[in-house]
Amino acid sequence: MRPSIMWALAATTALSLGLVFSENRQLMNAPDNYSRNDEARVVASEVNLHADAGGLAAADYSQVLRDIFKPPTILLPPLPTVKVEGTPIEAGPAPEPTPPPIGYRYMGRMRSPEGQVIVWLERQDQAIEANVGTQLADGYVVEKIEDRAIELLYPPLGVKALIAVPPPSDSDVGW
Repeated sequence: MRPSIMWALAATTALSLGLVFSENRQLMNAPDNYSRNDEARVVASEVNLHADAGGLAAADYSQVLRDIFKPPTILLPPLPTVKVEGTPIEAGPAPEPTPPPIGYRYMGRMRSPEGQVIVWLERQDQAIEANVGTQLADGYVVEKIEDRAIELLYPPLGVKALIAVPPPSDSDVGW
C-alpha cells in the first residue's frame, strides 16, 4: 500500500478515536447532562413539526433521554363505533349430516370351505377382503352380501348404501 494512503488512514483513525473518547460533547450534539454512566439510556428525539415560509414542514429536534429497555407507549385513536340498523339475519337450519362417499368398487368374490362368502373390494388401488360384519376404513360396515349387491351400513347416521355386483359370467360355476 502507498505510504500516503497509510498516513491518511492513520490520521482518520486517530481523529475518530479522539472524538469518541474526548470529554468535549459539543461536537457530537450530546446534551450537557449526559454522562458515560448512563449506559442503559439513549438520546432520543422528540419531533415538533411546524410549517416554514415555503409551506413545507420542518422538524424541530430537542434531545430527551429514554430508557431503551422500556417499550414505547403508543396512543391510538379510539375505534369508530358502527351502528347496524335493520333486522338481524337469522341463520337457517343446519344441513343434515351426510355419510362419507363410498370409495369402494367390487372386485370379486368366493365361498370359503366353511360356506362363508368373502368379497374383495377395491379402494385407491388396494384390495380389501371383506365379509359380513367387517368394518371398513371410513366407518362403513358390511351388512349383507347378496348376488347383485353388497349392502353397507354407516352406523353413526344409520344410513345404508349399496355397491353393485355385476351379474355372474359363465365361468362362475357353482356360485
